[in-house]
Amino acid sequence: MRASWTRDEVILGLDVLILMRFRGLTQNHPKIIELSNLLNQLPIIPMRIRRDSFRNTVGVSAMLRNFWEGFEKSGQKFKVGELFYCVYQEYSNNFDELHKIAQAIRRCAAWVGEQPFGDPAEAQGFPEGAILGHVHRLIEARFAEKQPVPADAACAVCGLHPVGLYAGLDGQHILSWHWLVAPVDVDPALPLKPDDFTLLCANCHQALHQIRPWRGRNTYGNILLI
Repeated sequence: MRASWTRDEVILGLDVLILMRFRGLTQNHPKIIELSNLLNQLPIIPMRIRRDSFRNTVGVSAMLRNFWEGFEKSGQKFKVGELFYCVYQEYSNNFDELHKIAQAIRRCAAWVGEQPFGDPAEAQGFPEGAILGHVHRLIEARFAEKQPVPADAACAVCGLHPVGLYAGLDGQHILSWHWLVAPVDVDPALPLKPDDFTLLCANCHQALHQIRPWRGRNTYGNILLI
C-alpha cells in the first residue's frame, strides 16, 4: 500500500508548488529534485513500508501537478488525498506563513534525523507537523534536564499549585517546562534561554501546543475563558 503524505510533507510540497508559481512541475526541475530528496530524508514514514519508488521525482511532480490541475483549474479533488486540500485552505490567505513553516521544517529536518523519532503522534497538537512538534518537545525535555522543576512551583496560566493538592506529589511531578518560541522560529542553533520557558500543568501545556496563533511570552497567560 502506498504511504499517504503526512502533514509535514504536504506543507513542504505546497510551499514548493507556490514558489514555482504552479508552473514547471516536471520531474527534472531542480526544486522537485530537491523536494524529493528532502522527503526521503524525513524520518516520519518508517522505512519498512517505503517502496523503491517512495517520493521519487516522478511521483512528487505528479502529486503536485494533480493537486493543481484537479483543484485550482477544474475544482475537482483528484488523487492527492484530503489533507492537501485542508492544508491549502488553511493557508490560502497567508502563503507567507506556510513558507515560514516550510523553512522551519527544512532547518530542523537533518537535526531531527540524528535524534530518536517517535511516530506520527508527534504531530498531535501541532498544525505545523510532526517534525516541528518533535523538535519543540525535544527542546523542552533538554531544558528540563538542565533546569529541574521547583518542588513548590505553580502553573503559570491556571495557577495550579500541586503542593498540598495531591497526596505525595509536588510540582516536580505535575508541572513541566513549556518553550514559548513559535514553531516557525524553531532553529536547533537557538540558545536555551530561561526567559523563553515557563512552567505549566499538563492541561495548559497541551492547550498552548494546540492554540493558534501561537502564544508567546506576552500572551500565553491569556488563554483561559474563566
